[in-house]
Amino acid sequence: MGSLFASCCGGSGSQDDYETVDREKMRQATERRFMENESRGIKNIESVKRQQEAKLELEKMERNAATSGQGLKVNLDSKLFNPRS
Repeated sequence: MGSLFASCCGGSGSQDDYETVDREKMRQATERRFMENESRGIKNIESVKRQQEAKLELEKMERNAATSGQGLKVNLDSKLFNPRS
């Protein structure tokens, strides 16, 4: 009986078309939700991405300095630690 209905009403080809359209709509909705969630609460998402990239670059430089034996140099003012002198 099901095959009779399918043959009378356009067959399974039209069902495949609907599934393709539904999948495309679902894909678009998923992409839209992803973009909304990515920028939720953030006014300027590009600024945040630049800050993250700068932070990663700094961490990379620190790792490279540590492996080459050149650590970060710190110059401490003695007055900060011994105010009486």
